[in-house]
Amino acid sequence: MVSYRIAQVGKAHTIAESLIKPCVTDIVSYMLDEKAVKKINTIPLSNDIVRRRINDILTPIKSELISRLKCNNFSVQLDESTDVSGLAVLLLYSLGINNKYQTSLEEDLLLCQPLSTYTTGYDIFNMLNNFFEIEGLTWDNCIDICTDGAKAMVGKTSGVVLRIKEVTNNCSNSHCILHRQALAIKKIPIPLKNVLDEAVKIINFIKSRPLSTRLFTILCEDMGKYEEFIEMTTDSSLKTLFDKISLRDFWCSITNEYQSLPKKAILALLPFATTYLCETGFSSYYALTKTKYRNKLDAEADMRIQLSPIKPNIKILVNKKSQHHGSH
Repeated sequence: MVSYRIAQVGKAHTIAESLIKPCVTDIVSYMLDEKAVKKINTIPLSNDIVRRRINDILTPIKSELISRLKCNNFSVQLDESTDVSGLAVLLLYSLGINNKYQTSLEEDLLLCQPLSTYTTGYDIFNMLNNFFEIEGLTWDNCIDICTDGAKAMVGKTSGVVLRIKEVTNNCSNSHCILHRQALAIKKIPIPLKNVLDEAVKIINFIKSRPLSTRLFTILCEDMGKYEEFIEMTTDSSLKTLFDKISLRDFWCSITNEYQSLPKKAILALLPFATTYLCETGFSSYYALTKTKYRNKLDAEADMRIQLSPIKPNIKILVNKKSQHHGSH
């Protein structure tokens, strides 16, 4: 549990022996007796032991996430940056259905690994593809990739997105909306303005003419969704539920009752709109986990525990350790 807490806040592993253990010893000596202090002193909290325990905790967290992605559609966002030691680091986040509850979409850190040499689209894709093959993941379950506008990510001849689309037909890509807004603020290109104007005209045309509305209704019926949509709009309990929970949780919670629309809605909600998680992940990476004083640290285990919403079962891990030591 101490190792888990250290990884969560991104502190140096030596803090367990240099600060936490002395503090616990002081508390126990004042609150209990010398016998309790001796028990505390037998707890090993060296740097190497904390590191090993963090790696032990990492395994079930990673396994739980991989099992979710193997049987459900998901989207990813990725970004690359350079740390204080000059090492290029790739972060990959996923967004998919939580298998345990089936009522929510959950974001999680899927990959945090260094790029040993170049940071081209070819090198990034090879790292991602090798990771997918090792973990038994399939690109066919990935429905969208969100990146910034870097050449290595979206290059027309050798970008990561292009290479991923070469191995799957089901994947779309999106440009981080924060980067798009920054570009749009400067000057909206004429073609984009024309597209937006045309979209507004189409919406106004449908809304302002009864015939157009009826024809659009027929189109929806042909798609097999309109009747279900009408039923949902007249269900007062769904309206109450919609006001109480988030949009993602709402659609996930009604997948058993309604078949078509929730699936379409979840697929529409799965793609990331921004690379915000990668940006905040790098902030944690630089500010807490890997600093100039810890520039040799392999940060993947600490980062995963710090950023993952999946909670490990510490009791199971402790029991496994006890059984292992008892067998010797």
